[in-house]
Amino acid sequence: MSTAVIKVALVGHTNTGKTSLLRTLIRDTQFGEIANRASTTRHVEGTALLVDGQPMIAFYDTPGLEDSISLLEHLEQSGEPQDWVARIEQFLNSEDAQQTFAQEAKSLRQIVACDVVIYVIDVREQVLGKYRDELTLLIRSARPVIPLLNFIDSPAARNEQWRQHLIRLGLHASLGFNPLISDAQAERRLFEKMRALNDGLYEPLGQVMADLDQRRNRLRRVAADLIADLLIDVAAYAPPVTQDNAQALEDPRRELAAQVREREWHSASEMLKTFGFNQGDYAPEDVFIHTAADGHTWLTLASLKHLGIRSSSGIAAGASAGLAADLLVGGLSLGVGAATGAALGGMYRLRAQSRLLMMHLRGQTPIYVSNATLYQLAARQLTLADGLLRRGHAAVHPLRLDATLLEQYRHRIELAPPEVLAQARVTPSWSGLIGPALGREREAARQHLTTALEQLLDTE
Repeated sequence: MSTAVIKVALVGHTNTGKTSLLRTLIRDTQFGEIANRASTTRHVEGTALLVDGQPMIAFYDTPGLEDSISLLEHLEQSGEPQDWVARIEQFLNSEDAQQTFAQEAKSLRQIVACDVVIYVIDVREQVLGKYRDELTLLIRSARPVIPLLNFIDSPAARNEQWRQHLIRLGLHASLGFNPLISDAQAERRLFEKMRALNDGLYEPLGQVMADLDQRRNRLRRVAADLIADLLIDVAAYAPPVTQDNAQALEDPRRELAAQVREREWHSASEMLKTFGFNQGDYAPEDVFIHTAADGHTWLTLASLKHLGIRSSSGIAAGASAGLAADLLVGGLSLGVGAATGAALGGMYRLRAQSRLLMMHLRGQTPIYVSNATLYQLAARQLTLADGLLRRGHAAVHPLRLDATLLEQYRHRIELAPPEVLAQARVTPSWSGLIGPALGREREAARQHLTTALEQLLDTE
């Protein structure tokens, strides 16, 4: 890509969230340092937004303007030259820029070298004189300025006060933003305002916006693919047990639950990595439990209730041969035999019963994860993907699943369960829990399920 890199400076008073904003814009949780103290950024730090692997926008995180009042007074008293751009350039070459106003000079130097300046305002702060002086310096530098109102969703936000203050200074093109949320519409408005201020940026910023849309679509597709792979693995998994006594099956049931749990966490971990987050960015709330002794994962009965391993029909009576029974242990219910159920399709249920009959004649009893568990797994992972699509990379608290959204996804899946899951029930070779899950039929089923889940994953 031959387009010149767009240079954008992020400027503002110290501790207004410039680094937080950049983390979300470039999808990088590790950029810069975020701390609840003044002057966290001490030097100009640069990073880039890539399009097709090439830098399209170079962002520069500048130190806070710590003493804008004194600097503005100093520049006004100098009197010469009359042209303010020339006066600022003269100051930047002076001894004062190296000593008394060294910190402010770092920011001013970057401002005059950039195509656009984003002035970041923490709207939780009162409108004070120092902010007016900072804006006056920016206006006199003759660079296009976009005031960005940061943390607009905070209960302490003074959004309207700040907008009115900016209007009185002649700055009407302000923009609200929350760096803790990934908001595609807010990002688009930011780039559109940049284009409006500089005609030369129209085409390259159009490419940036198109690329961001494509990235979100790719993330949605990858998330749906990970969930589809998880559901097929779990639906197809049916380890045979030779004991007939329900009590004797307790350990295999718990082992199956632990395998499902670990498989879900593997899917969640891959999703976090794909979205540019780490494992500490997700709090699964008592479902993912690790013992300190050996690092293995186990589920408590309370955890099982969260996971949704339960039966909607209680203990089901099977045929006279005893082909089906739901084995219950506290909050745990793993469907056995007829757990495929009518909800997953009559044809596959018939095939499943035939297979179960043959296993029963061999003295084997397969145990399955119930339909309720499959629906809950799908809903949990869809809710996680939805949350990650909305999560800003400056967020510091672990993501927790939204209970209302979780219930909505589960309800939608229950109303129209994908038929692929019924097919997986009678195709144990599809499960990656017993070895490499390969084959063209499984791949076709996974792609079909991915498309169905992607349609459910609507975050716009």
